[in-house]
Amino acid sequence: MRRSWAREAEVWDRRVAAAEQAFDQLARPEVARLDETIRSLEGDRKSLVQAQTERDRWLEQHPEAAPPQTSFDLDDLLDRLRPAAGGWEVGRDVDPVGMDRGAEVAAPDLGIDIGP
Repeated sequence: MRRSWAREAEVWDRRVAAAEQAFDQLARPEVARLDETIRSLEGDRKSLVQAQTERDRWLEQHPEAAPPQTSFDLDDLLDRLRPAAGGWEVGRDVDPVGMDRGAEVAAPDLGIDIGP
């Protein structure tokens, strides 16, 4: 019984070795393609990191070219505009002739017909 088990183990060892060899042979082209893709992507990543570093360095030297803010503080904006406008004059127009009494204002034509 021991000998049949040992023989069966040897047969399975040979089958496993043959299967591993067949797999390696069949997978070799795909492994090579994947390795080349990985090398290419790593090269692209390195060039992107370098470009980002150069862009950050350039933006530090040229702050006027920074991307616009996506949001702003209205009070901050008004404070920055106030000196340019010479201060705000807030008043009320009491003359009823100059006031709009519900007249409809036409919307600007955007070139898109969205219906009534």
